Amino acid sequence: MKTSTFTSIFQGLLFAFCLSNCALLAESKKARKHGFKIVNKTAYPIQVSLNQVGPLYWEIVKPGKTWHRPTGAVWFTIKAETFIEGTSKKIKTADAVVPIATIVASTLAAAFTAGLSTVASAAAGGVGALSSSVAGTSAALVAAGLPANAALAVGGAMVGGTGAAVTATGLTKTNLIKKVFTRSNVMVSKRGCYARKCPTWEVTGGPRFEKMNVDGKEVANLVGSPMKLRKV
Repeated sequence: MKTSTFTSIFQGLLFAFCLSNCALLAESKKARKHGFKIVNKTAYPIQVSLNQVGPLYWEIVKPGKTWHRPTGAVWFTIKAETFIEGTSKKIKTADAVVPIATIVASTLAAAFTAGLSTVASAAAGGVGALSSSVAGTSAALVAAGLPANAALAVGGAMVGGTGAAVTATGLTKTNLIKKVFTRSNVMVSKRGCYARKCPTWEVTGGPRFEKMNVDGKEVANLVGSPMKLRKV
């Protein structure tokens, strides 16, 4: 084969290769323009997933943080669920609400026995019994700006800190915690979400702590509201 012929074939193959790669790069850049930005506006970490037949992408998003997930310009169902360390990795059914309530009850009992200064240390990643499985609840308490000597209320009902001990058994037996961590308060999903041009969605509601004043004393009041997904 003549050198000129070989050179022509090589140049032709190289040109085709370059065209192919340019097309792939262009498609890749185009794809990155689509997807979702999910903002966690709740008080707890949430597990967010983008689903079609099943979950294709998922991430744990901390309070106040945004998850950016590039995808193609296609349709998804967005799901968000309160994520508490110590429960199963993925909360799937209403049956998971009871274990969550039990863990939160244990957290609160420990927190209001040890004092909120200990909780603040746990929220900051300090070493101790509170730091391994209660980061979400600890952070939610601290974020509410509550004093170290705050008492505890759940759903507006006083449960401890004013002479009465806070116990996990007491909290779960009264069903107060379970009324806050209901299915609608810890899970939400939205079908038919289009990923074109990377829209932003906010997750709001869910369990949270609010300040409440009782006889001049600040109280940490654990309340819940339906979790919601809205496009902004």
